[in-house]
Amino acid sequence: MAQQVWKYILSIKNDLMTIRLPKGSKPLTVHEQFGEICMWVLVIPTADTKERTFRIARTGHNLADGNFSYIGTAFIDDGELVFHVFECV
Repeated sequence: MAQQVWKYILSIKNDLMTIRLPKGSKPLTVHEQFGEICMWVLVIPTADTKERTFRIARTGHNLADGNFSYIGTAFIDDGELVFHVFECV
């Protein structure tokens, strides 16, 4: 099946969010784009979807208890704000 890379914009207002992704999707990286935190994900567009949960943590802030898989870090406002994105597993 053909794969594509899709972009998802993550809200810095919520440290925990659920996103519906095609099954088998693989988060590739996280970066800032136009002042927003964006996550690029390798997907099979025709696959059924399922909800996956992601956590955004600022440097020096506590992560809640749980298991996390690191995806990437985004620097906002010329590095004034640094956000780390994890998938809750």
